[in-house]
Amino acid sequence: MKDRNWLLIAVAIAVVLGLAAVVAVLTIPTAPREMVLGEERPFGGFDPHLAIAVTDVRRLGPDERAEIDRAEGETIWAITVEARNTAVEITVDPTDLVFSVRDASRDFRPLPTHDGFASPLRPAEAARKVLLFRLPDDLSQPMIWITWDDALLRAFPWLERTMLFPKASLPLAPSG
Repeated sequence: MKDRNWLLIAVAIAVVLGLAAVVAVLTIPTAPREMVLGEERPFGGFDPHLAIAVTDVRRLGPDERAEIDRAEGETIWAITVEARNTAVEITVDPTDLVFSVRDASRDFRPLPTHDGFASPLRPAEAARKVLLFRLPDDLSQPMIWITWDDALLRAFPWLERTMLFPKASLPLAPSG
């Protein structure tokens, strides 16, 4: 009986240590994946069936932005993002992705009516979204960022830098 108790304690300790090791590895800080225009990247942690690509980046001309309020010293940028479900049987949800443009000290979100994907993707389904950003002309080395919006990330922002929550970035520069 005593030997069995020791065995159970040893197994419990091994399980706890194993779980601690897995958590430690998964929370190691990682750098964002650098993307290039048109490149499709898997996005989804352990089971990456969501593929994301930024396919077009451009400044809107005066005739294209007539319905958008714009102050002096601002430019409206249109960033086209494509999402594709690479799974055969499961639905994936790109609605929790957050798109932003960041420079050294500022973070900009898309205009509210152009802010992200609206619904999950069925197997082999794809969607395209044009995100509109009102950005100041004085941005310094701006980057497009793609991250997850998650309650866990809001509670523990440092998790955004781990492999649990993939993220990607690419320079904000006009296509072509």
